[in-house]
Parts: sequence; C-alpha cells; structure tokens
Amino acid sequence: MEYPKLSPTSDMLIHYLFTSSGSEPILKSFVNAVLEDSGRPLVKELMINNPFNPKDFMDDKLTIMDIRAEDVNGRKFEIEIQKINHPAFVDRILLYWAKEFCGQLQEGDLYQSLTPVVSIVVTEFPLFPMLTDIHNDFYITARKTPDYVLTDDLEMHFIELSTEKTGQIPYLHELLRGWLDFLYYADTEENKSMKILLPKYPELKQAFEKYHRFCGNDELRTAAFRQSESVRLQRSITEGARMEGREEGRAESLQQYLLKKIRENFPKHYTEELALRIQKVQDVSLLEEWLDMVLDAGTFEELEKKMG
Repeated sequence: MEYPKLSPTSDMLIHYLFTSSGSEPILKSFVNAVLEDSGRPLVKELMINNPFNPKDFMDDKLTIMDIRAEDVNGRKFEIEIQKINHPAFVDRILLYWAKEFCGQLQEGDLYQSLTPVVSIVVTEFPLFPMLTDIHNDFYITARKTPDYVLTDDLEMHFIELSTEKTGQIPYLHELLRGWLDFLYYADTEENKSMKILLPKYPELKQAFEKYHRFCGNDELRTAAFRQSESVRLQRSITEGARMEGREEGRAESLQQYLLKKIRENFPKHYTEELALRIQKVQDVSLLEEWLDMVLDAGTFEELEKKMG
C-alpha cells in the first residue's frame, strides 16, 4: 500500500524511531556510529530516559525535545536534530549540556559522582562553513597543546546534514554512512547504498521498518504532518516578521510576535511591565535572539537572563 513519506528527521518521527518501545538497539546503533567515527569508546548498553509519548506532539506548540539516554557506566547522551539555524544555536546547545551535567548532583553528592555528558547534534543547515568535515567533534583542550584534553566530561558531536556536505557521506565509516543515508534519503529512496547496508546492520533495518510502520499509520502520520506544518508556519511567520523589521527599519512586528509567544508559552510571567520593556527595544538582532529562545522552548528564566 502506498502512503505519503515523511522525512525521518521530523520531530515526532525521529522520537518514535529512537525512543519508542523496543528502540534501544536502534538508538545504541546510531550513537555508536557517531562515536566510532571519532574513535570514542562505544556504548555496550543504552537506556532511554524520555520514552516516546505521542501526546507530546499532538498540539501546535513549537517545542524542542532532546532525546536523552545513558549507558551502563552512567555516561549521558543528548541527541537533537535541528532544521533551522539561529544566532544563539551553539549557546543553547552548550546551555542544555550544562543543565544535564549539573542536574546530576543532588544535595550532598560528591563532585566525583559526575559522569560525562555527550551531545550529538544533527543539523540540516551548514553550521561550521569554515570546517570541511561533515562530522566535527569538540572537547576542552589546551590551546597550545590540543592533544591534551582537560576532561572527558564534555563531548560534543555536530553532524551537518546539509547539501553542502552530504557529498562526504559515502566516505564515512560504514555504519555512520548507513545512518546518514537513512536520515537523508529514506523519504526519497534515491540512495541505493542504504538498501545494501540494511541486511548487514539489523538495527538499521529495524529503523527502516519502523519508519515505514509509522508512515503507514494514519493517526501517527497525520499528527506528524500537522506538527511539521505548525513548525513551518511559525518559522515562516517569524521570518516574515524579521524581514518586515529589516526592510522597514523598525522592530514593531518582532516585538508584537515575541509578546504573543511569551503570552502563549509563559502566561504566568507575562506582565505589562515586561511588555513595555520589550516595546522599548529597537535592536532587531536582539529581538530575533529573544524570539529564537522562546520558539526553541527555552525557559522563562533563560529568556530573562538573556534580557539582562
């Protein structure tokens, strides 16, 4: 039976693939593909900390939900796929890493109980145009002696699944090549190498089968389409407000949309004082940064801190 295909990287579908019941081997395979490509220790067993719940995607609110998991040694993993760039994107990734790292400590815990947090971020836009590789990993190292790593507690992987760099996919480690082929081509089936790799890697085959089950489920597929369209619409409105602000040399449209989203997302914190404060800001770049934080499901405390 033929049915419309969704992009595997759409929010609801990627969470279904990686965090629904029985998805632990699939997520472990993807994580290990990324780690293997960087020569990092592989995961032996992985536990999902935020299992898939379709209700999280049934409204029109734009949210960003990281996929969170940990291995048997307590090493934490945060996986995110992002479609649209914004000025504070890397800052937000670092903030989410810090929250996960600091959140391990309870009152009375020793610092020695802290375990590494590994961020894996896939972007569908060029994030590091000055770097040639499609997969770049980052650590805290000495500037003059970069081979010296201060700590293994921070580890960040960025994969730029953008048209500018997808030509590198055939030259990656085989398992990562299979995963990126799947994420980039599954809804088009243009790349034949993906099908060649499916029988070789059972977890990749399992992901492909779950992808088709999701797309063949009318309720799930409709919810995912609706959620994707909501994201697209809100982003279009935001970009329209930005363009209007730039073209007409004024910030009123951005102010109005920002206040609207604050009322929707943080109704308890919306006050006339806050509205007046925002209406006094004429810096379009600053308003864009605040708006991006609200749209990317930041907390009100984070917004307040950004606003100074």
